[in-house]
Amino acid sequence: MSETVTHKPSHEEWLRWAQVVIERLTTVVHTYSRPPHDDVFMSEKELQEKNAVALSLLRRIHSLTDEADTPTESLAEVAYHDERVIAGLATLLHD
Repeated sequence: MSETVTHKPSHEEWLRWAQVVIERLTTVVHTYSRPPHDDVFMSEKELQEKNAVALSLLRRIHSLTDEADTPTESLAEVAYHDERVIAGLATLLHD
């Protein structure tokens, strides 16, 4: 009988993957701001819409991962904050 072990990602792992998403979204913003090729067949409006979605996600991820908002008063508050960040990142990464 095979037993599967599930691994719950740590807060640090969530932040590391959030950084990967931030880097990818930043690439998307640069790509849609200045298409690299003349043969891109997207309207200006579509480029702006895609750019707006990427920028919105970047802002939302930044607001969740901003370390200035991390409480320092008690371990319980830090743990609650970490869980809130993870829940928010799970939603945003799904988006």
